[in-house]
Amino acid sequence: MLQGLGVVGADGKVNASASTPNPEPTDLSDRDYFRLHRDDPWTGLLVGRPVMARPQNVASIPVSRRTLNPDRSFGGVIAARL
Repeated sequence: MLQGLGVVGADGKVNASASTPNPEPTDLSDRDYFRLHRDDPWTGLLVGRPVMARPQNVASIPVSRRTLNPDRSFGGVIAARL
């Protein structure tokens, strides 16, 4: 079941959420999936280890993909929670 879908900026903060019009700027820069996408431009679609989602505090499996800025630098992450 899809729990959520969001956009995380290059700074690690949630910018947009499909479930919340004005999401809290939750910092996800410490998440494994975020660091992998930030540090390795060759990481493609990633299914991560189960985590406790913030701020809901429910068990989730993140599925994520790196996004790019127009100059091809790291733009952040698009992530879904299953």
